[in-house]
Amino acid sequence: MFLEKNINFADYINYLKENNGLIFFHIGIFLLFSAPAISVILILISLLNKKTVKQIKPYEKFWYYPLFFTALFMFTSWMIFELSMNSNSLVIDNELFTESKISFLNWFPFFIFFFRVEIYLSNPQLRKYFGILLVCSSIPILISGFGQEFFKIYGPKEILDGLVIWYQRPNQSGMTGLFNNQNYTGCALGLVLPFVFASLRNSRNNVISFLLSFLILGSTILGIFLTNSRNAWLSIPILFCFLIINKLNLIKYIILSVFSFFLLYLSNLVLIGNKYLDNFQLINITNDPRVQIYLESISYILQRPFFGWGGNGFSSIWNLDPYKQTYFSHSHNIFLELSIQYGLITSIVFSSFIFFILFFSFRKIYILKKKNSEENFLDKVWLTSFLIIINSNLLDILYFDVRISILFWILLAGLKSIISENYVNIEEKIQNY
Repeated sequence: MFLEKNINFADYINYLKENNGLIFFHIGIFLLFSAPAISVILILISLLNKKTVKQIKPYEKFWYYPLFFTALFMFTSWMIFELSMNSNSLVIDNELFTESKISFLNWFPFFIFFFRVEIYLSNPQLRKYFGILLVCSSIPILISGFGQEFFKIYGPKEILDGLVIWYQRPNQSGMTGLFNNQNYTGCALGLVLPFVFASLRNSRNNVISFLLSFLILGSTILGIFLTNSRNAWLSIPILFCFLIINKLNLIKYIILSVFSFFLLYLSNLVLIGNKYLDNFQLINITNDPRVQIYLESISYILQRPFFGWGGNGFSSIWNLDPYKQTYFSHSHNIFLELSIQYGLITSIVFSSFIFFILFFSFRKIYILKKKNSEENFLDKVWLTSFLIIINSNLLDILYFDVRISILFWILLAGLKSIISENYVNIEEKIQNY
């Protein structure tokens, strides 16, 4: 089926026999988009498997420290803000500053998840199985979305007393499908797009699989455009830069990427919708709501740079201002949001953690290229998908949907596995010797 080249299902059955948790994990991935509540339960069960607990290797300790300090700074910030809320020295409307505990829980459990889930992504074959299931899991998004767009089938559709909900909201500005917002739909389809492209590439020798993969690829691209999400549209040029153009050296990659992202972000602020084409002036750009949000976010950060404003900080301050006419629930940039909630130190440490994983994985995949061409291409797919989800959270914050956050950390854990494979192979050779 998808990504089928060199797939050996006998090996897959052996994987399942060796680690029963893999069964729950893969079923959870298959149901992730269509039934997230059930999926989360199954994935949690998979992580409780004893085989997911492993001894920390010396080469892995480097990756533990940033998340440990990020969690420590987040907890410290949370505690300081909670104490400040009960102090007369800080005059704040307590009813507005809510969800600080919930905000902390959006992050800390995933730090543990990051290291536990890696066992299910620890080699190219397991990552390939994940890709197959992720492509399959996206099909309900397309079915619900096209039903909404072309056949006017609206929701919400519920089963199991609301445990599973497909929203399919009417009168939206873009296709939502089973999500409750078109930006989430666009992000989900965008991050799946590289895996769908890989399925088409690896199905060239099988006519039926090729046609089916081509149908899903075309449907995914159409779905991305129907969401009317500019962030989702950016997934297509990102795919082009990092998968289709794959024979460039590092310098050319950097030049191409910087130039492409400059044009893309410029179009996001200026060209889309022809907002400023008639009278292109800097003042018009600064009046754009997204730019205003970013400028206000920076001012909030400067007021409390070390420990931030606590969970829900941006929304509380923005909506407390009587001069703000539009409601916004976040700062539309995940690193700005972290800085507002928990301070610059937390944001810098976490951003550095992401940057180093991206840097070392890019170096391993595009520069060193120590794998065969098929495995190397799958690694490129993995990195491209993560770049798409990062991009979506730089112009919006889609992380707070549990499906997106789970995939964020799975893709990140997969990149860590790709980086670590050389060390694992060396260790195995030493033991065998």
